[in-house]
Amino acid sequence: MKALVTGASGFMGSAVVRELLRDGQEVKAFVRQESDIRNLDGLDVEIVTGDITDVASVCRAMRGCSTVFHLAAMVYFWVPRKDRPRFYEVNVDGTRNVLTAARDASIDKLVYTSTVSTIGSHGKNNPAKEEFSFNLWDKSMDYERSKYSAEFEVWRFAARGLPVIALLPSAPVGPRDIKPNPIGKLILDFLAQRLPGYIDGGANFIDVDDIAYGHVIAAKRGQPGERYLLCGENISTLDLFKALESISGISAPRFKLPYSGALTLGYLLEFVSNYVTNKHPLLTVPLVKFSSTYYYVDCSKAKRELDFQPRSNIRAAAIKAIQWFLDNGYVSGSDKHRRRIRNHLDNFNEKAFNAAPTAI
Repeated sequence: MKALVTGASGFMGSAVVRELLRDGQEVKAFVRQESDIRNLDGLDVEIVTGDITDVASVCRAMRGCSTVFHLAAMVYFWVPRKDRPRFYEVNVDGTRNVLTAARDASIDKLVYTSTVSTIGSHGKNNPAKEEFSFNLWDKSMDYERSKYSAEFEVWRFAARGLPVIALLPSAPVGPRDIKPNPIGKLILDFLAQRLPGYIDGGANFIDVDDIAYGHVIAAKRGQPGERYLLCGENISTLDLFKALESISGISAPRFKLPYSGALTLGYLLEFVSNYVTNKHPLLTVPLVKFSSTYYYVDCSKAKRELDFQPRSNIRAAAIKAIQWFLDNGYVSGSDKHRRRIRNHLDNFNEKAFNAAPTAI
């Protein structure tokens, strides 16, 4: 029997597809007709087209499958105001469609990819666990609110007997970030020296390939009706930028942005984007609010019950991300600027290789 992966061409979805293939499983990749499927090039998968907002296409895709990995989602820190209802159509209604189809197909196990954001932020010295409650409705973005709402659908179906578990990955970093996702965009803004400063906050970061590994073992060992955090390292935003500086040679922002000033700038840039340019602003109000919190988490439950152990760290994941962005033409600036980053990255890799195994 096959495993169906929704959102299979995306950043996390394609990583899960690769991990399933390494595990010797057959994979059916569910993508939209208009999807960029470069991440699936050369992979031995069956590609089926459809849309999670169309329940009939989801039902067709599940035929012959025993396991479903539902990763398809709308993931943005900002979209124009007119497009915001789409978050709920895709992330809530679409998830309900997948759950309905899985119930009707008597799927053996459904792994739903949620987000660490659904347990909120509980302070730098109080890493959140799976049982913690979401406490950021006023600070959150439509993405987070829609994913929080979608989990209610998951637990509603779980209560009726669907063998579903939820995985809550922290901020993913790594290669094949084709959109790119919010963290990938942050790295690209850093490399392009577009960041005017940093905001006091922090988060947990994890290699996207470790997230994929966590999905595969969760399908085998996870208990239906449970949620599991998949996380790597808790680090401050400033420490993340310092790590990126050591890898790329690009200087980290030194100026700490005052919260009130950053918030005012976010409102101004959003206004210009919504009513003038219709382009993604460099800074948004939700991003300022998000960045001013500490999304520190504790994934001891996944380590204990799934035997989940991250195999990488933030520097190694960032190296893979930056190399992929360089190789695929995502890094802005002159050829000289990109060569400078690549040369520094190569030297960093060589030093790390010659150092102790724990150096990176």
